[in-house]
Amino acid sequence: MRSVIPSRPAAGYFMLKNETGKDRKIVSAASPDCGMLMLHLSKHEGGEHMAMVDSVDVPAGGSVSFAPGGYHLMCVKPSNRVKPGNAVKMTLTFDDGGTLTADFKVRNANGE
Repeated sequence: MRSVIPSRPAAGYFMLKNETGKDRKIVSAASPDCGMLMLHLSKHEGGEHMAMVDSVDVPAGGSVSFAPGGYHLMCVKPSNRVKPGNAVKMTLTFDDGGTLTADFKVRNANGE
């Protein structure tokens, strides 16, 4: 997670590998430390802007990257725990109903 200014939206970045033989699809994300957690994509069409997406494909035997300039988790209304040095729990939900929960270390705007 990168937190730029307290109380402003923070962004979540990660790499997710799918080591199965089945395509997977992330359909939602949640965190007790975000008032709302959305799947977002930065687009560079006539200027940079972000758009919410309904799902993100994770191909069988492949991976997907959530990184600056591309897919990311948008943490709206972050709690006071979303500050550098802390970790926050994030849960991804897949189209088959499965979930994956992980701790995301919170970093500053420079990723430190």
